[in-house]
Amino acid sequence: MDKAGMVEFETLYPGWYQGRAIHIHMKVHLVGTEHETYEGGHVCHTWQIFLPEELTERVAKMPPYVGNSKGPQDHASGRSCISGPAWGGPDCRC
Repeated sequence: MDKAGMVEFETLYPGWYQGRAIHIHMKVHLVGTEHETYEGGHVCHTWQIFLPEELTERVAKMPPYVGNSKGPQDHASGRSCISGPAWGGPDCRC
C-alpha cells in the first residue's frame, strides 16, 4: 500500500460459469497478523469486482478460455451484482 492508500494486485483472468458475469471476489480482513502473508483476523467486508465486457470478449478468444463451450455471461443478462458489495449488499443492483 502506498501513502495514498492505493494497493495493486496481480492475478489471473478468471474463468466463467453459466449464469454469472466475470468477476473477482475481494475480502477485507481486520485484526490479522502480517508476516510474508496476512493471516488470521476476521472478514469485515466482501465484494465483487466486475471486469469490462470488452476485455472479456478479447480474453475469451485466447487459450485456455477459447475452449470453454459455455462462453462468458454478459452483465446485462446475468444475475450478477453490477457494482457494490457482495450479492445482496445494500448497494447491490441486481
